[in-house]
Amino acid sequence: MRFIRVTWEKSKGILKLPPQEGYDRRNWRDPFVLWDENKGEYLLILGARKGEDKRKQTGRLVKFTSRDLEEWSFEGDNDKNSYLWGGTFVPHELYQREDGTLGAKPVDSLWNAFKEWENFSGFCVKTIDTKTEKIIIGDTGDLMAFETTIRFAEGTRAFSLKFYEDPESGTAYEYRFLIEENRVVFDKSPNYPWYQCFNIGLERPILLEAEKEYKIRLIVDDTIGTLYINGTALNARFYDKPGTALGMTVTDGTFYCKDTKISKKVKKER
Repeated sequence: MRFIRVTWEKSKGILKLPPQEGYDRRNWRDPFVLWDENKGEYLLILGARKGEDKRKQTGRLVKFTSRDLEEWSFEGDNDKNSYLWGGTFVPHELYQREDGTLGAKPVDSLWNAFKEWENFSGFCVKTIDTKTEKIIIGDTGDLMAFETTIRFAEGTRAFSLKFYEDPESGTAYEYRFLIEENRVVFDKSPNYPWYQCFNIGLERPILLEAEKEYKIRLIVDDTIGTLYINGTALNARFYDKPGTALGMTVTDGTFYCKDTKISKKVKKER
C-alpha cells in the first residue's frame, strides 16, 4: 500500500451546491468528499430525495466531481429506488464473544490514538429510593476517551454515565442503564420540559447481571459520542453543550467504579 502525505489549507470561501432540479430542497445533506485516484478527480456524494413527498421512498445518493475542489459538475444519482438516510457514522470493530455471538468494540487504532491518560481513584455510591451522582472530572473538553470498570449490587434499579454536564443545574447528556428493563438509553437529563432530545432509536437491548464487572468505554468528539459496554455500542449526536463535567449516577442501589481513566489528547501523526 502506498501512502501520500497531503498538505492542505481550509478554504475561507463557501461552497455552494444548491439542490438540483427535481430533488427535494429540504433533503439535500451530509456531503462527503473523497479522492478518486483512478480518474484523477475528487468525488462528492451527498444524501438527497427525488420529489418532495416524504411518503414515497425516493432516497438517492447524488454525486459531483471536481478537479480543483472549487468547480463541481453534477453527475446524477445512484438511482436504485431505495430509501437512503444520512446521519452519524462511526466505525466499530466486530469480534466473536465466547457464546458465538458478535460484539462491537472501538477500532484499536482509534482507541490507541489517545494519550496522556489521567487515572482516578475507585469509588462506591449507595442510595435508597433516590438518584445519586458522583462527579469524576469537572472539565472533559470536547474531545475525550473515558474508560472505567463498573459493578452493581443485586436490586439496583439503574445507573448512568453523564457528560457535558453543568453541575449547578444537573443538565447533561446521559447514557442510562435500565437494569430491570434490560436496555441502555441515550437521552438528555433532565428531560424537562419534554422533550429535550429527539432520541427515537437511541437505545440498545443489553443484559447486565448484578455483582459482575463490566468495562465501559466512551469516546466523545465534539458532537458525536459512542458508548461501548460488553460488546454493545451506541452512537449519538448532540449539539448543545450544557457544561463540561462527567459523572456516574446510581438509582436505588449500590454501584462501584474502579480502573477509571480519561484522555483528552490524541497523538499527532509524524
